[in-house]
Amino acid sequence: MPFTCMPGTVVAAVMKRVRRDLDNVPFLNMAYDGLEQTNTVTRLEAFMHQAAQYDRRNRAEKSVEVKAAA
Repeated sequence: MPFTCMPGTVVAAVMKRVRRDLDNVPFLNMAYDGLEQTNTVTRLEAFMHQAAQYDRRNRAEKSVEVKAAA
């Protein structure tokens, strides 16, 4: 089993393609080394904001598609 930063590096590389394939779905890569980071809450808040915007945009696009199909 790989250790240190290798799993995170591999996941980050794979997620670039996954995000592209899934219409740029929000993704947050956070490394955890057992120590508290001062910016963790800020990063999580920003990610939640991005996820909410993504959800609103997708719901609006689907709503337009349904209305156009009707």
